[in-house]
Amino acid sequence: MIVAMDTSVLVYLFDDQARPPRQPGSREPLAHCAARITHLVETLSTDDARIVVPTPTLAELMVREGPATGTIVEKLKRHSRVRIVGFDERAAVEFAATQAERGRGRKRGQTPRAKAKFDDQIVAIAAVEGATRIYSDDRDIRKLAEGRFEVVGMFDLPLPPQGSLPFP
Repeated sequence: MIVAMDTSVLVYLFDDQARPPRQPGSREPLAHCAARITHLVETLSTDDARIVVPTPTLAELMVREGPATGTIVEKLKRHSRVRIVGFDERAAVEFAATQAERGRGRKRGQTPRAKAKFDDQIVAIAAVEGATRIYSDDRDIRKLAEGRFEVVGMFDLPLPPQGSLPFP
C-alpha cells in the first residue's frame, strides 16, 4: 500500500504542542494527536506500506518549525518506509489537469489561489506515486481527493493500544 501525508496530520509527529483539530459539532479538541500519528507511522511501517511525503508538505513543516528544519528531514529519513517525493514532470502533468479543472469551476469565496496550488501539488504527487490513501484534515485536500483517494483525518486515527499489565 502507498499512502501520502499532508501537513495537517504530519505536524503532530514533530510538534506535540501543535493545536489539535476540533470536533466539528462540539468543537472539542482531539486528544493525544502525537500518540495517534506515531502509532499510525509505526503501523504503516509494520504493514510495509510506503509513506509519501510530498515536498510541498515538507516545505510547510519546515516553515512552521523554523530553526528545527534539519531535524524534520533527519526524522523522516530515519523511517525506512518514508519517501520525500518532489514535484516532477509527471506531477506537473497531473497538476496542470487539476488546475484546468479548477479554473473551469472556480467560484467566488473558494480557496485562495496560492493555497489551492499547494494543495493541487500535494494531490498530484500522491496520484503519480500511486497512493490510494491521503492522511489529511485539510478540507480542500479532501475535496480534491474525492473519488480518487480514501482520505483519513486525525479523528479517524486510533490511539495506540494500552500496554498489558502482567498478572502474578
